[in-house]
Amino acid sequence: MSMKLQAIDADLYPHQQHVNDLVLAGKNVLLTAPTGSGKTDAALNPFLLSLSRLRAYDPIPKCVYSVPMRVLANQFIEKYKPRVTEYGAKIGLKLETKIQTGEQQDDREFASNLIFATIDQTLSSYLLTPYSLPKRLGNINAGALVGAYLVFDEFHLYDPNSTLPTTLHMLKQLNGITPFVLMTATFSTSLIEELAHELNCEIVPKTEDERQAILGIKSQQKIRRYHVADTPLNAERVLETHRGRSIVICNQVERTQQLYRCLNALKSDHTRLILLHSQFLTEDRRRIETLLQEMFAKDSGADVIVVATQAIEVGVDISSTIMHTELAPANSIVQRAGRCARYKGDEGDVYIYHQVEATDGSVVDLTQNFMPYEGMGLVVGKTLAAFQARSRNTFTYLDEQAVLDEAHTEADTALLQRLRSIQTDHKRKIHALQSGNPNQGGGTVDPRHLIREIANQPVTISSNPDSLREAPFDAPAFGLHPGTVQKHLKDWLERGKALGIWSVKMLVEVDEKDKHKVEERAQTNQERFEWNDVKDANSAWGAQLLVVNPILSSYDPDFGFIAHREDEKVWEAKLPSREARTAHPPVHYRLETYARHIQLVHDAFQTLWLDVAANARQLEKHFSWQRGTLRYACELAVLLHDVGKLSKGWQKWVQEHQRKIGQPADINQAYAHTEYDSMNDEHRIAQGEMEKRPYHAVEGALATLPIVHQILADDNLTRAVFSAIARHHAPFSQENMTARLVSTAPKFISETFAQAGLTIDAPALNGLNEDLTPLDDADRDSLIAVPDNLQAFLPYLLIARVLRLADQEGTRMGS
Repeated sequence: MSMKLQAIDADLYPHQQHVNDLVLAGKNVLLTAPTGSGKTDAALNPFLLSLSRLRAYDPIPKCVYSVPMRVLANQFIEKYKPRVTEYGAKIGLKLETKIQTGEQQDDREFASNLIFATIDQTLSSYLLTPYSLPKRLGNINAGALVGAYLVFDEFHLYDPNSTLPTTLHMLKQLNGITPFVLMTATFSTSLIEELAHELNCEIVPKTEDERQAILGIKSQQKIRRYHVADTPLNAERVLETHRGRSIVICNQVERTQQLYRCLNALKSDHTRLILLHSQFLTEDRRRIETLLQEMFAKDSGADVIVVATQAIEVGVDISSTIMHTELAPANSIVQRAGRCARYKGDEGDVYIYHQVEATDGSVVDLTQNFMPYEGMGLVVGKTLAAFQARSRNTFTYLDEQAVLDEAHTEADTALLQRLRSIQTDHKRKIHALQSGNPNQGGGTVDPRHLIREIANQPVTISSNPDSLREAPFDAPAFGLHPGTVQKHLKDWLERGKALGIWSVKMLVEVDEKDKHKVEERAQTNQERFEWNDVKDANSAWGAQLLVVNPILSSYDPDFGFIAHREDEKVWEAKLPSREARTAHPPVHYRLETYARHIQLVHDAFQTLWLDVAANARQLEKHFSWQRGTLRYACELAVLLHDVGKLSKGWQKWVQEHQRKIGQPADINQAYAHTEYDSMNDEHRIAQGEMEKRPYHAVEGALATLPIVHQILADDNLTRAVFSAIARHHAPFSQENMTARLVSTAPKFISETFAQAGLTIDAPALNGLNEDLTPLDDADRDSLIAVPDNLQAFLPYLLIARVLRLADQEGTRMGS
């Protein structure tokens, strides 16, 4: 019986119940189960159950459900949002479910109860370089992950050079604080056992009885046969075996397009043919995915063939009668086969081909040509041997696991050894980013190399590349494998030369040292880029963006990117409107006293704390702090975060600004904000004529450091609060300027504590640093919370999140 969210603690399969019990007992889980066995339900059940029984369990306040592909996030949000909302209403809670991917950014600050996010969004947030937010807000999202419930689906698809080691490091840092579940259908047994040991996880299913029990669930009551074909994959073979609904999966886009063309020429009129691969524009890909869901829905009765790359391998909830797949590593083949005979009572056949017909009619041997699985020849060979030994057999998921073990165990052992060998260097790079020192200890650390190594090179099409120069990365583009780009480039250059036209241009940054180019850029209001002609294929390696002449290439919404244009159809990339690219809401501040601003931020804090109280409790238990310790530390940060604005320099700046706009301020009062409207020319001119506004964040942290330390009497918590105050406007602020507080600063601080219902005693207040001078590097480094010291760093992440969100909300209320 599948789980129903409206009866969340009933109707669970044994493996789902086991996951539920372990998570609610505070254990981490590595769940390995076949496609269609309810892994997602198993992961979400304990999260929702904890919310419904607040007295029986510590609630799990937030779940971040990470997936390797945005199509999975799209599928899950559609399926689970209404179910979770309905369940929340039944238990008296308003539960928010949102999606956060590069394409659909509905929860940039990870504020909802349940967030379906791509792994890139999760990891970039934890590294303090969130893809969803500007750099100045880089330390907001990481705190949402500390003490939350983390789910990592399709874990086997994580890039072993970037995504996988970074995820493992994050989970080791958060172990014992943040409960998590890892889920996969296609890891070898040895890899599962080693990862479980490394991460302190419980494996589900663990015993032979538990594994046998999975065979009895509904989705496993089906017949799926595997065959190794002795003929090459071609259109005739697909049509010969077609019945009802067929899926064909090729390893390369070029071969899907070739096969699609051949099938289109040979198929009967009543058979629907669909093509899906990675080189479609977003809106067309979504349209095709929706069509697939409709055509392959249960009992649809459709007569359809879909030709796809591994883009269909994960996340598309469809079931075919026949599947044809090119030879690939066993884990990919088993994953693909999850789209064949997927549901109870289904019967299907999976045909594996180690030979395919090339575009020139020759036969390609896939045991020798591994693209895009470079470096996996040994695994591919073992995969073929394992399936040949079982050809024409009906498989259960345990049979599939046996093939996985045969094909992948040796390679997985090597992978684990490699992960251990790079662990120290990978940790150094992660800590360099989290500390704001990407150049620390060697070459510059690029966060993309820690999140996901993307092997694609973007290519677009335009007859006027300069029309894209204003915002080149906003232009519609297609991601091509660099090797494929090199092959196409040679053809494009030859054809362009024969036609007497330019062929390909590449985007380069203007050299800032070239004065003439810099001046020209300023005069023409262009961005910092220009286009250079590609003279030979090698020169285009690593180019940020390539643009192809539309005489040579094109695009079709049903066929995708056309590398070699053969008809009269012309397609060119166009930039989105400037309004769509640069739409920013106007900025409006009202003249606001220091006391009023602190009061509003404190009010916001009290509301926000309800969302993170359980997260804080996880940290308090882990570090043996008394309950309420982190709330008080965070409250101190809120009450003291703007003490730097009580400097003489800041208050003088406020008075001068107010005079310039004709609205003088009370000289006996202290202010946190001036009157400012970004749409008001007078206000903009006034600020333009003034000296730069004095800094206040690090200055305020230094001024209040003795107060914080005396009250908390804990070095690590003091570092956490100091860092949160110092970095409440930018994630890596650390330098301070000379400053002197106004003589009435202690009075204003005391008043803000009183209006929050707290008192601050004279000894603590007397410790206020009223004269500030720049710190040297050593002193500054000793005060900042860094990832090498998790007892300071993790509380800092949580406090910084609450402070920054409360400051934003308080400022909004005050304006």
